Amino acid sequence: HGLPLRPCTGTARAHDTLHPLSFTLSVPSTQCLHRMPLPPPQGRYRPTSQPDADRAGDQQGIIMSSGNTAVSIRNGKGDGEGGKDGLVEEPPFMERMANRMNGNLMGAYFRLGYSIGSRPRSWIAGALVLCLLLTIGNFAPGPKNENRGEKLWVPAGTQAQDDKVFVDSLYGSTARFGDVIVKVPGGGDALEPKIFALLATLVARIEATSIMWDGKNITWEEQCYRIGPSCTISHPLKAFANPADYDTKAKILATMNTKPAPLDLVTSRDIYLDSVVGGITKDGAGNLESASALRIGFLTKLNEKEVKGETEDKRGDAYEQVILDTLNAGVPGLDLTFAVTRSFSDEIGGGLTSDPPFLQV
Repeated sequence: HGLPLRPCTGTARAHDTLHPLSFTLSVPSTQCLHRMPLPPPQGRYRPTSQPDADRAGDQQGIIMSSGNTAVSIRNGKGDGEGGKDGLVEEPPFMERMANRMNGNLMGAYFRLGYSIGSRPRSWIAGALVLCLLLTIGNFAPGPKNENRGEKLWVPAGTQAQDDKVFVDSLYGSTARFGDVIVKVPGGGDALEPKIFALLATLVARIEATSIMWDGKNITWEEQCYRIGPSCTISHPLKAFANPADYDTKAKILATMNTKPAPLDLVTSRDIYLDSVVGGITKDGAGNLESASALRIGFLTKLNEKEVKGETEDKRGDAYEQVILDTLNAGVPGLDLTFAVTRSFSDEIGGGLTSDPPFLQV
């Protein structure tokens, strides 16, 4: 406050008041300066980097006195944490490392942003060139997009891949499947002559399907999967030689209850009831009395080829589409539920294309 200061000649007495480094002094002089050693700091403090000679001098405080009171100023060159010559608390090791990493990242992003902001045209041109370079693979004749799940998700050269190659080479799938469940509309017994007659109509329509493929007419006899000389198709009518054998329910039950099992008159193999009828009821002797559903099961040829990293059977898909059209047309008096091999891909593909609009809504 403009008061003249002079060296104090009295004896200073320190009193710890507020802070380990804060002191009040009672001196006999009016206005003077006391320079005296301060007590050692408490807690984790360290001197900032400076020459040793300066550190020794900075451990003394400057005391400004007026009358019988005096106030100390910590450090002759400044006070407070972060001062160049002050005593600051040493941060933990992990905090120092984090600060260093943050500083490096901030510096890198600053330099990147500054470069982009100062030369935007160069960066835009470079990004376009990079995008064009990354699209070269789409036009190269050698590379292909791999879409087979066993190639995408199973590491190459593993035991799983070797086992799959072994199984496919010996027991690989060579057929496509088809299943049709036949019921009476509104429910009822399917072991009735009129239902069997309608079932014969449906089977005849399936076996009459054909397509034109590569300029050739592909019929059921050419597309069906054969076990031995016969096409693989199963249904209850295989146990009957002609329509007259199932024109009454009594004849149907007598044939279906043949022991040990009904005989397939085409292949001379047993017909397992559970594979051709469902929802059955039996009498006390274990004989079939009624059934709520009949089943037609068939196999067609699989002609898979690998095209651009994906296996496909376009001929099989086309033939099954004709069968699906036939089943969708249905037979009056029958309730049909059906599926073929391509039904799964059709359903998944339909879901992929129809779900996004619902998500948007």
